[in-house]
Amino acid sequence: MRTKAYFSLCALGLWIITFSLASAQAPANKQVLHVPGAVPLQFDQPITLDVESNAFKVNGSDLHVIGVSRGTFHLAPDGHMTGTLNAGVRQWVNANYWISAAVFDSRGQLLGTATHQEAVQYIRLGASPVESRQISLDFGISDSYRDARYVVVAISERKALPSQ
Repeated sequence: MRTKAYFSLCALGLWIITFSLASAQAPANKQVLHVPGAVPLQFDQPITLDVESNAFKVNGSDLHVIGVSRGTFHLAPDGHMTGTLNAGVRQWVNANYWISAAVFDSRGQLLGTATHQEAVQYIRLGASPVESRQISLDFGISDSYRDARYVVVAISERKALPSQ
């Protein structure tokens, strides 16, 4: 009986020590937060983004008015962050789309954002032309941008119908 109590006490002691050590280490090993759509960010290197505006059904197919394929982001020595997005814009509807980008640190903490308004025009030349665009983003100046590790790009959702 005494042996069982001794082993139970030892097991309880080990559990308490393990729990205490795990709790003490938790801040240093803080869990990385998941940011949906986040892409690893490397400054001055093109990164693949593959973001599209919401789809419209046209003759049974999905049509996306705006697609952002790649982006390059730059951080100046003074903490000024800018970006350039490579986009394709289908001239299918008269509407304004907002393209937003947000940068996060390794823990998922939001560091800053930038937006761009893209004015799309309806042009019909037998088919809707797709134009290549270089979209400039300015995130402003912040010392925290040095910790940026992820970027998320989003395009506003529109329920616009094609112009007639």
